[in-house]
Amino acid sequence: YEEAESKTRSEERDLEVLTFRFIEREPPMGAIIDLSTGKYRVDQTFSKGGGYMVLLRKIGEEERAILACRGTAGKWKATGGIQSVINNLLIEVGSRAVVENWEDIARYLKESGIRALMVCGKSQGGAHAQMLAPLIASKAPVKVSHVMTFASVGVSERICEIFRRVFNGSGTELSVYYNHGNLWEGEMDLIPYLGGRHVQIDGAKVYALSPKNSTYREEKVWFFWRIYYLLASFGRPHTRQNTLMDSYTKVPAAAVEPDPLFEMGRKCMAYLIHSMTFCLLNPVRYEEFYAQKREHVNVLSSCS
Repeated sequence: YEEAESKTRSEERDLEVLTFRFIEREPPMGAIIDLSTGKYRVDQTFSKGGGYMVLLRKIGEEERAILACRGTAGKWKATGGIQSVINNLLIEVGSRAVVENWEDIARYLKESGIRALMVCGKSQGGAHAQMLAPLIASKAPVKVSHVMTFASVGVSERICEIFRRVFNGSGTELSVYYNHGNLWEGEMDLIPYLGGRHVQIDGAKVYALSPKNSTYREEKVWFFWRIYYLLASFGRPHTRQNTLMDSYTKVPAAAVEPDPLFEMGRKCMAYLIHSMTFCLLNPVRYEEFYAQKREHVNVLSSCS
């Protein structure tokens, strides 16, 4: 058991670091990345629409790969930096990056010979992972072995339904991690409570990660304090990488449920911005995009 847990923690550390580091560092094509599960080569990147997804192929086992999705760009000069920020203002957070990159991802996967793919992402990249995984499994099609998200925002109810329909009982693993801890000491990340629900399937594993000496508990806090701590979350609570600490607490937790007031405010703002941009900001809704038989669709939505 201890050996298996050590292996799991090493993989968690590797993938959290990968998805976070891509915010600041963009690896060149062909770069070799040494992970606990083996050496991987940067084989392709997909960077349209504010997204930044890196395809890593395992050296010696070319049919196995990882698709790691970056969160919001940490620098304006980063690839798709401004568009990455705009993705956070969409009705379905991160959806433009998924829609605009899908054709390239699908073409690559169909020609690559990859047979098993892990999809992971942090923050906004977690939303990308939740949306891309069903597309990959259904439309590429490539076996999605594992979906792993860190400090991810949620997605719409329809995306959750599609994800469950595609993956429930398929053998695909789902692991969800978010930063928890003492809210009053600024340890708890509230950003995962935005964007909607988090995808779930039978057997999914959800973990709250906290500093070692912190106590995990559900907090009931007056709304205006929650607003304050939500804004504070954009700093240390959201970017903290527990898996890099010498010791941290990993506790099985309930699925993250969206905060109703947070989500109502976010949606009102998103629809207002959508109207102010003459209904051109948001791409086609995910469920409509997913239902398309062809690979390429018009990325502009109507006002309906």
